[in-house]
Amino acid sequence: MPFPPIGTNSSAAARATTIDRDGDGIKDVYGTGVHLATANSSYTNDVLMYVLSAGGRWTNAEGKVTINTPEAIEGINRWRMLVEEELTPLGMVGGDTDQLFMEGKVAMRINGPWINGFVQRAEPGIQENLKFAADPLSPPLGGSSNVLTLASETPAEKKELAREFIELATSQKFQELYSELGASPAPKPGAVSEAAFKAVPHMQLLIDASAAASAAGVDRIPTGLEAQNNEFTKMAAEELQRMLIEKLPTEDVVAVIQQKAEALQ
Repeated sequence: MPFPPIGTNSSAAARATTIDRDGDGIKDVYGTGVHLATANSSYTNDVLMYVLSAGGRWTNAEGKVTINTPEAIEGINRWRMLVEEELTPLGMVGGDTDQLFMEGKVAMRINGPWINGFVQRAEPGIQENLKFAADPLSPPLGGSSNVLTLASETPAEKKELAREFIELATSQKFQELYSELGASPAPKPGAVSEAAFKAVPHMQLLIDASAAASAAGVDRIPTGLEAQNNEFTKMAAEELQRMLIEKLPTEDVVAVIQQKAEALQ
């Protein structure tokens, strides 16, 4: 079923596709799946998707912390509703929910292009019913991901080898292979070949999502907290976990996260 516009009916599709077939109180299918187990960036990224959909951000373009705002609170409440109504499996990491999606036990999983690997391993009878669609949340999550880094104290001869590797990895040939074999658009402009589009039928969806996130200035690493991102995501996730466990008001917890994030700066 089509996912409804985000707003007052944002939970409609998740509720409609959460199914207890025999009425035993145990859900056979969950409407969606979010990362809920470990306190890290996977946790906060799933929350951030809903914060963005409500017009919120962790920080603004100048790096000022903007967590304690009506928009961010609304977004967190949208995510909180999914958890408290048990429209998502509880206590699982993202990989677990990806696995359940592959098994037909999660109806919708908002994720990056790597979900393609799970879909390809799905059993016959399920795989053909797993479909890719545009992210129902707008703007979509995007921005920084994996990077190639080199320690400053690396010996000169190894730095030269690293430079050669980076040149190879960023060459047109290997960027095109990345798009085709990795089922994800490479960052190098013009690196999505006809072979990649043929190998990955939903490639245009990924390109459009990446462009939409870029146009909206979205980055999963908040401006002004780049160097403290690991500390920030761990702290924020732990506070959100405490909110759910102790059933605390969202506004109170958001105020604490705001204060602690400002202290990290």
